[in-house]
Amino acid sequence: MLSAFSFHLSSFTCFFVSCFLLLFVFSVYPQNSHGKENKYDFLYNEARKDYYSLVNSKELQGERTNWLNCIFKFESIHKKFPKSPVADKSLFTAARLYAELSNISSDETDIKHSIDLFDRITKEYPQSNLADDAQYMIGEIYYKTNNYPLAYSSYNAVIDNYPTGDMVRQAKTKLPELSKLYNPPDNKSPIASHLSPDGDNLPIVSSIRYWSSPEYTRIVIDVDSTVIYTQESLKNPDRLFIDIHNSKLSSEIKEPISINDGLLKNVRAGQNQKDLVRIVLELDSISSYSIINLNNPFRIVIDVDGSLKKDGQEVKGLSKATQTTESINPQPPSFNNISRIVIDPGHGGKDSGAIGKRGLMEKTVVLDIAKRLKALIEKNTNYKAILTRETDIFIPLEERTVIANIKKADLFISIHANASRKRDAIGIETYFQGIPRTDEERETAARENMSGMEDRLSGDDNLLEFILADMRNTHKINESSQLAGVIQDSLIKGVSLKYDDIKNLGVKQAMFYVLHKAKMPSILIETSFISNPREEKRFRDYGYRDQIALSIYNGIKTYIEKTMIAYRTE
Repeated sequence: MLSAFSFHLSSFTCFFVSCFLLLFVFSVYPQNSHGKENKYDFLYNEARKDYYSLVNSKELQGERTNWLNCIFKFESIHKKFPKSPVADKSLFTAARLYAELSNISSDETDIKHSIDLFDRITKEYPQSNLADDAQYMIGEIYYKTNNYPLAYSSYNAVIDNYPTGDMVRQAKTKLPELSKLYNPPDNKSPIASHLSPDGDNLPIVSSIRYWSSPEYTRIVIDVDSTVIYTQESLKNPDRLFIDIHNSKLSSEIKEPISINDGLLKNVRAGQNQKDLVRIVLELDSISSYSIINLNNPFRIVIDVDGSLKKDGQEVKGLSKATQTTESINPQPPSFNNISRIVIDPGHGGKDSGAIGKRGLMEKTVVLDIAKRLKALIEKNTNYKAILTRETDIFIPLEERTVIANIKKADLFISIHANASRKRDAIGIETYFQGIPRTDEERETAARENMSGMEDRLSGDDNLLEFILADMRNTHKINESSQLAGVIQDSLIKGVSLKYDDIKNLGVKQAMFYVLHKAKMPSILIETSFISNPREEKRFRDYGYRDQIALSIYNGIKTYIEKTMIAYRTE
């Protein structure tokens, strides 16, 4: 569900964070489609496109009319289809947009509209799992505007009316803050009101996940709420500490996790202080590490890389992104020994991806194309093709790259179907990791980075810093760019053999988390626009999917052949 939103952030950060919060509303429920798409689904998808355009354009955000037009579209869906599955989501999105608009306009009317719409959700849709979020947001607005009595009342309403809701913990966290500014008339302490008998209402460190190999290991620490953490490395023996402040350790985490992969010996977790959890990574061999946090739900991702060498010696552990790969350029891989290609069908499970006008889902199309590509590779070459998912399941973004790294893949290819608010948009384009140069590139990356309820990236500069550091590996970027170019050419040439009007949108670059930290040449292919009625119809044709898979396969062959020749002549 939605995480708490702080109205004490700067206006820019407020807006950026809320973009990801709103995208949960868009992705948590795949749209139902049985034959012809429902009218409300169509209108909702159209409103979503306007929303994406708004959040990806500072120019559009500067015009009040653009905000109001987007809000009106969501309000209209609720008004026309009040009993539809998208009615509560539409109302919630309109309310959040008004709240964000008020941060820019400081207009009391916008604030009032936002509160009114949130309140309607609690009254008209009390069983919706957005009702507790709406009640909590009312409290946040009142808190921001210094109306402490109503803020107090709203936070308590979350706890009293939605005891099993996921915003209860956030509301309980807010009450102690509020107690410093307000005491209710009945002298009922907001701190003691809803705490457990032992006063424990701290975020929980719920689990530790890991993926391991002798050259690369990723650790993910899951926390059920946003927390502050610090880090420190020590010698003799080598250890890395992650101190998670104002938190409690789940009783489910009891024993040390034994890894022993040549990089890490084990991972231990303990309640170091009453309100501090310490995670200790006992290191065996390490060249570099990086730490980043992702949100919704909050988790801390630690990458340990044992393959990077500098002057034949191990590089000391690094914590800042600007240090991680800045002066480290590993030798390019030898394609004489290529053996593994990881194919990533985008989205899956609860994350449907883009949805066509007739209800065709991106997740279904790209999985089928990926399977056809895998079959071609394994039938005609000695390479091993590995899919990140083989069924309709949800895989968090941080796990997809890990699969490629752990399997020591030589190539990583992520397959997607494109979408645009422009219904007549057509064409094929291929991306590699890089700084986006156009609004279209930024919009594509934003859409693909919002993969499902649990995969919205942090709204601060943390992600940007780490991706930029990752891009300093010039060998990988150059090879990825070359791979993108060869496959783009092969797609246009191959698909055009059997289908008319195949538009070449070219090779582009943007920052995709699914490509972050990939240790091999990696690209993301936008095969065609599922939002275009003609291209959606083509996607339903298995012959079209075959031709896309065959064209990607031919591109892979061409790239490997060209790369091997280039290396042999150097």
